[in-house]
Amino acid sequence: METDILFPAYQQKEIADALRSNGIDTSFANLESLMGHDAFLVDHEHFNPHIVAYFDRIWFEDKL
Repeated sequence: METDILFPAYQQKEIADALRSNGIDTSFANLESLMGHDAFLVDHEHFNPHIVAYFDRIWFEDKL
């Protein structure tokens, strides 16, 4: 999110890249919202599909 001044998107992407390069399964999605880093709490339309996909993935992986 470009509106997040506490955790800028470029830094979040750098963290995701570093995690991936160290063998940690992660993903990064830059979702636009005017709410900054707390947007997932109120901008459900944009964030819920990503949050649901994450929990579906970890639920499935836990069952293996």
